[in-house]
Amino acid sequence: MGILSREKVHECLTIQKQRGGGVRIGEIFLELGLIDETQLQVALAAKRGMEYVNIDGLDVPQEVIDKVPAQTATSYHIVPIEYNKAKNELVVVLDNVDNFRATDDLRTLMGFSVTAKMTDRDALEAALKKYYCESRSSLSCAVESSGSSTIVRTSPRTFYRTARSQLPAL
Repeated sequence: MGILSREKVHECLTIQKQRGGGVRIGEIFLELGLIDETQLQVALAAKRGMEYVNIDGLDVPQEVIDKVPAQTATSYHIVPIEYNKAKNELVVVLDNVDNFRATDDLRTLMGFSVTAKMTDRDALEAALKKYYCESRSSLSCAVESSGSSTIVRTSPRTFYRTARSQLPAL
């Protein structure tokens, strides 16, 4: 992407090696102030062939939000942003390129064709609060708004029941 020189990358690789290799190189870039969080997310998305989108100020129609139950969105840390009814295609944003479980489960359990895009962590948190806090229990809203990094997880059975209740009757 042209942001870091070859020398800076090698310097960070040396630091990573000195730390035993347990720290991701992107975290070292952030720590040294060589890049910001958005630049890291854009690079990680590009590496995985994903598009990065800025969702700040994006207004998602309620019928799109309704495609993913609140418990599913918060458990998997995703927000739907587009839905194509003709193709049954759902576009979701997430903040972790390794979050394959979310897209796989949406495909398998809810029957969507899913396209995942990356966004930054703060924007995703704000979107989860904006679109799902009203429909969730006050306890889960309180946990999320407390600034805690706790992620509410659900069992596959609960996810399946929630997903099935969102499917149209046949």
